[in-house]
Amino acid sequence: MENLKSKIEFECSEAFQKIIDNVNSDKAIHIERNLWKILRSACEKKSLELIEYCIGFYVILHEAIFLNNADRKPFLQFDRDGFNISHCNRHLLYNIYTNLGNLHRMIDKENAREYFLKAINIDPRKGYAYNQMALCTSLANAYQCIYYLVRASKASCDQVKTAESNIKLSIARLDCPLFEKFKITADIETEINPIVIQTPKRMQDWFYLIVISIYFNDLNLPINLLLDRILKIIEKNPKSLELDFLLMSLDVALDWIFKDRNDLKMNDDFEMASDFNPNDPILNISNIALMHNFILKDFEPLAKIYQNMSFFKETENYSIKKHRKLLIAKIMIKLRAF
Repeated sequence: MENLKSKIEFECSEAFQKIIDNVNSDKAIHIERNLWKILRSACEKKSLELIEYCIGFYVILHEAIFLNNADRKPFLQFDRDGFNISHCNRHLLYNIYTNLGNLHRMIDKENAREYFLKAINIDPRKGYAYNQMALCTSLANAYQCIYYLVRASKASCDQVKTAESNIKLSIARLDCPLFEKFKITADIETEINPIVIQTPKRMQDWFYLIVISIYFNDLNLPINLLLDRILKIIEKNPKSLELDFLLMSLDVALDWIFKDRNDLKMNDDFEMASDFNPNDPILNISNIALMHNFILKDFEPLAKIYQNMSFFKETENYSIKKHRKLLIAKIMIKLRAF
């Protein structure tokens, strides 16, 4: 083991400066990728000391490149199209975060999730980090786990081929009334002693369920239950955050239903904007992207719709305070088109 550790220390030392010197080029990606193959193979021996050394190496590499260079502007910036990296290598940063996630997954899944989420924020187009998030999520949290597998399978680039089979294997292990139609569609048989999953209890699980339903192209039962839940929340606690999550889920479902239609006319948007608040500027409300649109803009089934939207950050036209108002207006426009 000492010989192996010495070899790893040597490989890391050799690669470190080369990566820093070539950080803005593909050469840095190539060097890091080859290094990771060596480190991953070594860490498969499950030596805690070796795993922690590799974690430390990637943390130091990350700090040296992206945090401690005074000549470089902040590497993560927000503009109307979302988060962008300035003056550095997006692919390299994504790899560092996913590798840190994979190393932590060998000893602590919670820390692993943190790094995979960072990778998703850096490049939400790629399926790999979603897939690794699913591997860190218990099937007891079935909606979330399968959501990440769906995102991995239907990422806008670098889709994970094994995710589709893992979706089927996961659903086969579940006893959930909402998944029964999916099982019939995909010819999935329920395993013996399945995990019992109830109708979503957490507000975010409704969002996950709608995305899963889009994957299986069957929104009938989920959207009916979602509408029932929305009506109950409006009656009991209309100011709750849960209502926002439910409305975002409904808006996603309606976007899928209307994905092949182009008759949501701009004039309707203008009229709705004026009717909704006379003090607001005239806006094309249907084209304003809200939080859920940003989250799903790289989800292949909805990408063509969402990637053409206008993304804002606390501008005159879109602020957090206006979020529910805009969300309701967008939904009303779609409901009027039925």
